[in-house]
Amino acid sequence: MAALSVGGRHAHAALTHRGADLKQMVGRVKKTSSHRVRDRLPGRVWEAGCKVVPVRDDRHWAEVLGYIADHAPHAWVWLAHENEK
Repeated sequence: MAALSVGGRHAHAALTHRGADLKQMVGRVKKTSSHRVRDRLPGRVWEAGCKVVPVRDDRHWAEVLGYIADHAPHAWVWLAHENEK
């Protein structure tokens, strides 16, 4: 995981991934997290599906990280490079 933002209506994540289908992995994360919070947040937490955007090159990767970082202060934002210190 390189970056994550979670707002009131949507979330964004940037990660490197190899192997199993990414959409299936996101589905498992959404299922597990919704089961963990259902006592505090009754009803539906996630929408169906997700949008996966493959990164083309280093410039695109930098744009993705910047896009996620720009969601602060209106969303909770975590950036891996800021936590490596």
